[in-house]
Amino acid sequence: MPWERPVRPDHPMVVEGGLVDGDTRLMAVCLFEELLRTGMSARDLRCMSADPNYQALYAIRASLGDQQTDALLSATVGRVGVHRFQTRESTETSMPAMLTIGATDGPRVGPVSDAKGN
Repeated sequence: MPWERPVRPDHPMVVEGGLVDGDTRLMAVCLFEELLRTGMSARDLRCMSADPNYQALYAIRASLGDQQTDALLSATVGRVGVHRFQTRESTETSMPAMLTIGATDGPRVGPVSDAKGN
C-alpha cells in the first residue's frame, strides 16, 4: 500500500492518487458550488480548469470535455450565483467622535513648559 512505503528524501510530499468510481458530473457541481460560495467567479473557475496545477478542476475538464464542463459551470452559476461583497467607509453614516482629555493626577496648575524648559 502507498502509505506503507518508506518516505524518500527526493520525493517526500507528493500526493499520489488515482481515479475512483463515481459521478464526475455530481463531483463537478459540488466543487463548482463550493468555490463559487467562496467568491470565485465563473471566469476564474474556467481558467483554473484549464490549468493542470488545479488537479481536480483539470481532471473534470479532461473527463467531461470543454462543452460539458462549461455547461455545468454555467448552470451552477445560474443556480448558486457568485458571492461578492464590498466594504465601504462613509462619513455620512459616521457619528462625530468626542475626545475627552484628562489627567490621572488632577488638574495641572501653573505654566506649561516645552521640552527645553521654556
